[in-house]
Amino acid sequence: MKPKFVALMLGWLIVGIFHSNGQGLFQKGDWTIRFHPLGLLDVDAGINAGVGYRFSPRWTVIGEAGYLFLDPYQRLGYGENLRGWKWRQEIRYHTNHFLFGIRRTFHALDLMYKQVQYRKETTVGVNCIQGNCAYYRLVNYKEIKKEWAMALKGGFELPLSRNGGPVSLELYAGLGVKFLQFKEKGIPENTTRVSGTDDERLPWESEGIPSPYLPGGIKIVYKLSVR
Repeated sequence: MKPKFVALMLGWLIVGIFHSNGQGLFQKGDWTIRFHPLGLLDVDAGINAGVGYRFSPRWTVIGEAGYLFLDPYQRLGYGENLRGWKWRQEIRYHTNHFLFGIRRTFHALDLMYKQVQYRKETTVGVNCIQGNCAYYRLVNYKEIKKEWAMALKGGFELPLSRNGGPVSLELYAGLGVKFLQFKEKGIPENTTRVSGTDDERLPWESEGIPSPYLPGGIKIVYKLSVR
């Protein structure tokens, strides 16, 4: 997926270099609705949408929410049971030029919180004494993952029409850090887990240890009022 994403970003970057001209796409007082179609390809995937308000010529505040319900890569083995939500807050500073003469650029501080839960299985031993258990049983339990993240990112706005129509694309990428917390529910007390502890977690999904947070993608933006 990453090579395709990079190629897509480069393609739109080239288009933006030749297509972007004229004044800023949005002005002070503009409200926008935004959608994140690539949210269906995230690790914890779902539908994401948000609202933005440009409260000054240079500054915009954005809030986005997501309903998460897909595990597209089946890394958990129980993707159909994944449920959760996500909230993202952004404060954005608009600039007029960037590298290669690209216009309508921006830099932003991105804050994100995510919480998902899903079903997993593990084998536990019952009445274990010095490693010897009376018997073993398979337990289906619920794991809850919480994630806090912060990143600095940059991007640019690409209008879909030269006459300043209401629809545009945003391309962006960023670099930051995130922290994760896991909690398990449904494992019987006084049992000893034998398997299935962290088998399905990604290498960077370590609890309490900072992990890289790399926001990036394309968003569809609709301006509610056209001047």
